[in-house]
Amino acid sequence: MVNWFTEGDGSFLRANRGDLSFIITQDSRDIQVLNMIQKTLGFGKVIKQGKTTSRFVVQDKKGLYLVATLFNNNLVTYSKIFNFYKFYYYLIFIIKKELSNTLLFQIFKF
Repeated sequence: MVNWFTEGDGSFLRANRGDLSFIITQDSRDIQVLNMIQKTLGFGKVIKQGKTTSRFVVQDKKGLYLVATLFNNNLVTYSKIFNFYKFYYYLIFIIKKELSNTLLFQIFKF
């Protein structure tokens, strides 16, 4: 079901400063749909964005990784597939970088 909303109202975003986020936007009259998505997935947060808009937002690395595994090979429209893979490859880059830094820290005890 999350895939349906993502094809139309979802976004895989990378901010200029490099932060990643996954967002589904709905009219605030439909906030119960976003709350159901959050409850079903068990992560993310629902926020009001202005007077008439609400969003389901995932920004933490664990949640973003779970989103990536959920959507990998499960999108239909070319624009969403393209945006997803830009998001996905940057997420993998960040995770690998953090893992290598952690391993270096453990090896050299910085």
